[in-house]
Amino acid sequence: IHLMPVFGTLLSALFLGEIPLWYHYLGIALIFSGIWLTMKK
Repeated sequence: IHLMPVFGTLLSALFLGEIPLWYHYLGIALIFSGIWLTMKK
């Protein structure tokens, strides 16, 4: 569920030719850092 925006960004870049902007990369970084923080023991 948390990775849906990441896959949406990647697939739109691949299939629709959209160019991800800086805030897309920022969102992806925040999602992965949140997942990392919750999985860390």
